[in-house]
Amino acid sequence: MSFKIKEITPELNDEFVCSHKKEHFMQLSLWGEIKSKGQWQSELLGLFDEEKIVGSAMLLRRKLPLIGGYLYYAPRGFVVDYDDFSLVKAFTDEIYKYLKPKGAVYLLIDPDYYYRVLDKYENETKSADDFVEKMKELGFSHRGFTGGFDSSQPRCTFRLNLKDDLDKIFDRFDRFAKKAIRQSEDNCIEVFPSTDFETFEEIMKETALRDGFIENRLDYYKLVYETLHPTGFCELLMSKYLPKKHLAALEEQIAAAEKDIEAAKERIAQKDTSKAQTVLKQALEKKERLLKLKAEAEENDKLYPDGIVLSTGININSKNRGWTVFGGSRDILRSLNANYAITYAAIKRFHKAGMEFMDFFGTIPNPDEKSPLFGIHRFKAKFSGDYIEFPGEFHLVFKPLRYFIWIKLYPTALKIIKKITRAIKK
Repeated sequence: MSFKIKEITPELNDEFVCSHKKEHFMQLSLWGEIKSKGQWQSELLGLFDEEKIVGSAMLLRRKLPLIGGYLYYAPRGFVVDYDDFSLVKAFTDEIYKYLKPKGAVYLLIDPDYYYRVLDKYENETKSADDFVEKMKELGFSHRGFTGGFDSSQPRCTFRLNLKDDLDKIFDRFDRFAKKAIRQSEDNCIEVFPSTDFETFEEIMKETALRDGFIENRLDYYKLVYETLHPTGFCELLMSKYLPKKHLAALEEQIAAAEKDIEAAKERIAQKDTSKAQTVLKQALEKKERLLKLKAEAEENDKLYPDGIVLSTGININSKNRGWTVFGGSRDILRSLNANYAITYAAIKRFHKAGMEFMDFFGTIPNPDEKSPLFGIHRFKAKFSGDYIEFPGEFHLVFKPLRYFIWIKLYPTALKIIKKITRAIKK
């Protein structure tokens, strides 16, 4: 075999990525185009065996301040068969030769490789404990098994297999999730595609403040949408509560409950049994519950006569796979289960489009109820996808001294400078 890396066209890159088992939207040429509008520049590389392409990489590049040279980053790693380590070795050898004369200080990759997989019952279905050692043999250094969201990309996620009938997928959801989805329908939560980025930004800021993460700038979200949406690779969804519609539905349900009460009373008049009394009690309790919901809906109708968007999310897909990437929700009216409605809507839309899976885009490793992110983890887990653990980040170093300064000394110097600055301000 004679391997060679060379630049490829966006068309060839995307065709190869979307036909490969490591297909990922972050390796599409359009993702490189998005990132090139910021501090990164992108280039597309292909690994060829003679004339046949056998691997690819959408590389991002940015200049490192002070020390000079470049950081290269392949988000979610090379698009290559990681089960064939002779091929991974060839890719590594060739990309080293390609990048070294270009001023690379180091290359960062975080492969979309299943290091560990647990099913909904927390049974381990796959483990690849030797993967890290194999990557080290190729010259990479492993950056460790980090937390959920403190790396370039989430190290763990949930992926829901969509290659089944929708009814069967729904049946596998957690009992609470199924109940919440049905309740969201009863509560008249409407999910629809939108371009209302003002509302999106408002909800994302509220979510970031509540959950303690840093949201991107609005212009970045718009850039992602405007670049990917025309190709069918992106959609902005919103879930909206409609109190007037909810009130009308509740009126119908109350009327039906009253009929059930009268029917139960007639049966008791004819023959008073414990079963008939139970039926009457249940009908009365149902009416009482519905009247309480009606009072709440009437109050909400006064506050939000035109309805209110409660949750929102930007979903991204490649040709065969889908991701729920950016999303948020309001603090109010959480009992209406708008989050469940919008998530199930995304699942249905990806399923209808024939996607292989839906990736929930990030959760925490070793879930602990004390973690501030445990609520997010528990919500995503209710949809019964596989819990995927990736191996994390790897660095391939080209210039050891500059790398040491950047990784070890530069962060320490920044901390000292910030500390001195704060002291001076005081």
